[in-house]
Amino acid sequence: MEEEKKEHDAKIKKMEQEMEQVFELKVREKMQKLKDSEADLQRRHEQMKKSLEHQRHELEEKRRAFEKEKMTFETQHKDVEESFKRMTMDANSKEVTGHEEETGISKSLVGSIIKEDLQLKKTPSKFVPKMLTIQQKENRVEVAKKMLEMVEENPNWKEKVITGDETWVYGYDPETKRQSTEWKR
Repeated sequence: MEEEKKEHDAKIKKMEQEMEQVFELKVREKMQKLKDSEADLQRRHEQMKKSLEHQRHELEEKRRAFEKEKMTFETQHKDVEESFKRMTMDANSKEVTGHEEETGISKSLVGSIIKEDLQLKKTPSKFVPKMLTIQQKENRVEVAKKMLEMVEENPNWKEKVITGDETWVYGYDPETKRQSTEWKR
């Protein structure tokens, strides 16, 4: 019996040692898996970090390129805008047609710039102030001479005169409404 007890104790010790070895082996395996997982996560983190840094750099380059292109466009657009202002304020510039050859841009874009950027609109030309022609100036001189004659003939002429400013307004019937429109602010 004593011997059986010793054998039994020896078996139990051996089983405990084997169990400890298996436990240590499992712990080492788990620790190795954790280290491998941690290394994998660290590697993926570094890759993501590099990828994001690369994307940030690309976006900054694109932003700088965009800003440069925007400045160039605005500079060119300012020249075109000045050209359109000149063209639209010209007395003979009633139509958008033909400006695309001068500016190098399409008719629809010309119209868009005139309407949206320059904030001009078409107005019937009979309501747009005009520069006086030579004939109108001569007519004005004749009217002034007649008024001087009236003063000499009738000292009370002032009672019959309505005065105003220097604006001469005249009306006429254009061929069509579309033909008579001009750009105006």
